[in-house]
Amino acid sequence: MKLFHWRISKSTLLLGFNIFLVITAAFLLLVNIQSRRELEDSKRGFYSEQASYLINEESGWDAVEEILQGDDWNDGIVYKKGLEMNSDTRGVFYKGNFKKLPLIEGRYFTEDEVGSDSRKAMLGRKYEEDIYEEGGAWYIDILGEKFEVIGIFGSAQATRMDSMKWIPLEAAAELAGAEGDYIVDGKSEALIEHNSSLLEQVMEPDWTTEIKVMNDAGEPVESSYPERNNNVIEKIYLAIIFSFILNMILAGTYWGRHTAQRIQVEKMSGFSGGQILLSVLAEYCKIACASLVLACILIFIGVLSRIVTAAGWIQLAAAAGIIIAGEFVIVCVGLVRYIWSRKISLKRV
Repeated sequence: MKLFHWRISKSTLLLGFNIFLVITAAFLLLVNIQSRRELEDSKRGFYSEQASYLINEESGWDAVEEILQGDDWNDGIVYKKGLEMNSDTRGVFYKGNFKKLPLIEGRYFTEDEVGSDSRKAMLGRKYEEDIYEEGGAWYIDILGEKFEVIGIFGSAQATRMDSMKWIPLEAAAELAGAEGDYIVDGKSEALIEHNSSLLEQVMEPDWTTEIKVMNDAGEPVESSYPERNNNVIEKIYLAIIFSFILNMILAGTYWGRHTAQRIQVEKMSGFSGGQILLSVLAEYCKIACASLVLACILIFIGVLSRIVTAAGWIQLAAAAGIIIAGEFVIVCVGLVRYIWSRKISLKRV
């Protein structure tokens, strides 16, 4: 058949369309996974499942600061909760490697800022309307004090993150006292337990908040629905991935068989084995690139652009690369089997 004055075989069109559909569906699957993770994080108040809850009733800030500033406390983040009644305002202190919330504007606290009583703040985008400008900088009032806004939290979808305020933990202790609820978090359960055990020298574990799923009011609730729902979704993901593989095998095998017939013609026309293999590789690269470009146009320039970018460029690029390389392997296997079974020689005639 002809397309824009180019003659394209049905097998080529089928392979290109299949790669296009699989890449597009894989992108959307990654977006769904990312959105689900954000939703689950939001239900827990953006704490990990291993986060440790502590209560400080007697220790002053000096005792807490001595532990946090020590070399033993590292690779983690600690929050002080409940600073304002009408917002999710948190005092924060962090060191090293930990999971950060996404920013749509600005920057994170530097190590010097987060380790001091600096009047700097990071906000959810819900509070952008409360920001005012003075002397070329942006400010917001928190706990009766003026804080300079250095970063805005945000993601592709509306979450509880939009209603959060971060200020340095020492500033929170100065303005609201060192007593209250604290949460220790990080990237690994071992590090969370280590950092939490250090703070337990001056605080008590809060055993009443073991359930991390929250309701709309931000209060812990017991529910088995999220666990059941997650199990179903995981099975759906596996079924989708299996269908990806099956479609790639069918389309790749079909194109490989038709390509093998073309190889016979090129061999009879006097082409060498190297020329024939390069010709096949070049055609596959053209098909794969055209399919990838169409998928990117549909996803990134279409109405889903804002949502898709939330999945991360590295993950999307890796998915596209795996699909294109995987299809190429399938095509090669199909070609080799067909050529071997028909005893086709690639030597020059």
